[in-house]
Amino acid sequence: MMTAQKFIKDSGKPNHTQVERVVESGETTLFKSYFHAFDPPFTPKSLADRSVSSGVAGAVEQKEIDVSALQANAAAADTPVDDGSGKIEIWRIEDFKKVEVSPEKYGQFYGGDSYILLYTYMVGPREEYIIYFWQGKDSSKDEKGASALLAKELDDAMGGAPVQVRVVQGKEPNHFRQLFKGKMIVHEGGKASGFKNSTEGDSFDDDGISLFHVKGTNALNVFGLQVSEVPAALNSQDCFVLVTPTTMYSWMGVGSNDDEKASATAISEVLSTHTYGPPGTAPPSRELVTVAEGEEPDAFWEALGGKGEYPKQAPGEPVPSDPRLFQCSNAFGSFVVEEVCSFDQEDLLEDDVYLLDVGTTLYAWIGGGANADERRLAIDTAQKYNAAATDGRDPDIPIIEVIQNREPLMFTQFFAGWDGEMWTKNVFVDPYEAKLAAQRAAAAAEAGEDAPAPMLSQKSMSSAQLLNPAGGFKPTSEKFSLAELQAGTPEGVDPTKKEEYLSDADFLEAFKVDMAAYKALPGWKQKNLKRSSKLF
Repeated sequence: MMTAQKFIKDSGKPNHTQVERVVESGETTLFKSYFHAFDPPFTPKSLADRSVSSGVAGAVEQKEIDVSALQANAAAADTPVDDGSGKIEIWRIEDFKKVEVSPEKYGQFYGGDSYILLYTYMVGPREEYIIYFWQGKDSSKDEKGASALLAKELDDAMGGAPVQVRVVQGKEPNHFRQLFKGKMIVHEGGKASGFKNSTEGDSFDDDGISLFHVKGTNALNVFGLQVSEVPAALNSQDCFVLVTPTTMYSWMGVGSNDDEKASATAISEVLSTHTYGPPGTAPPSRELVTVAEGEEPDAFWEALGGKGEYPKQAPGEPVPSDPRLFQCSNAFGSFVVEEVCSFDQEDLLEDDVYLLDVGTTLYAWIGGGANADERRLAIDTAQKYNAAATDGRDPDIPIIEVIQNREPLMFTQFFAGWDGEMWTKNVFVDPYEAKLAAQRAAAAAEAGEDAPAPMLSQKSMSSAQLLNPAGGFKPTSEKFSLAELQAGTPEGVDPTKKEEYLSDADFLEAFKVDMAAYKALPGWKQKNLKRSSKLF
């Protein structure tokens, strides 16, 4: 890390240039994308045997995919430097400064903030140090930049002795999560940007009801992440903690492991004193209740907006194994299959195909920009992968294609904190096209006609119209009445986006604002409006 900092200084790069730690054999998809080729490519024999005509430039060398090697090459182990029993100090970034976090709040982070953590531990008689700077997925750019700069300042103040490690939410190394003994919690919201001209304000969930997904494969990496308070967010493979003003529910899925159950209980105890509302509000008195899946009281479902569907494990059904994700791409000529370590939703690149192996099912996720060869070869690889498996699975387990933006709950349950709008909310909108659309809408309104449907690109149109054989949700262009959506979840409706199935008139009646104004609100305010409109 010191060498990296010296390189930044010698090359004249800004001091806030970020340095990210990458473990050998645990390289992220983004890291690998900067290389023309990473690892020897695996290629089907059918391509490797193709002959090349004389006088024509030779094709990229192809090699057959060794599916047995894919089975054996489990994700690289992330070995902690110690048992996490050293000294911890944590600061949150506020207005470009380090603000100390009280020790009783250690382990509780907000996805809209950035933090600095100094860890001190002993190696023999000598003190060693690690500076982690943790950056939430929704943290502002100024907070992320300030966390890197202030981590560098702390390093300099300590004579360059610490090792600096940048940590991105959802990609925490085992040692980082281990520091909190199964009590690491990531809340929604956070402090506002420190820039004076910023229009955003502090954003925190203050309605008194929260749902936390407790997920992990062992005691080192289990953690809790706040998710949408809807039944569809649950799944049988994990544990969840539901916080209400009067009760703290630890919900144990039938397929959850012992480490997740222990962490859910510990997180419940931590959150039992959590305060919602303005600073200084006293925490309510909450009863701690452990609930087994299938034995939920009515009050549990009422807090989630009513009983609803979620990915369930039927009695006697085989339990899925720890999920593994493989990227399939021919971006550089040869078809390559590589495992993605410690994956999350952001590892799914739109131009590629991914295989998700959960032991009982193999999913093939098709990115909107994936080409026909990638799609065909990925399915071929999936079939050979199942046939070569040595884990006792049925070689005929289903291979299910999942289309980007049409992911069913049975697929998304394996990604903590799945965001159904990740690929659509940041889509670039051409200003000229937006202006034309506004003019067309104004002209239609003046003529007393319905606004014309937006023009879709060929790529987005084909993605939206593809039928997902795994099931999925109806497009939001298909409308339902407010009464229908308040009464329950009609077949095919995405329960997390019920408001988008309303007509413009019904939406305005229910929310008292139009869709554009609603989308501009922070997540917790949207949830409050959905709950008050009985659309949660």
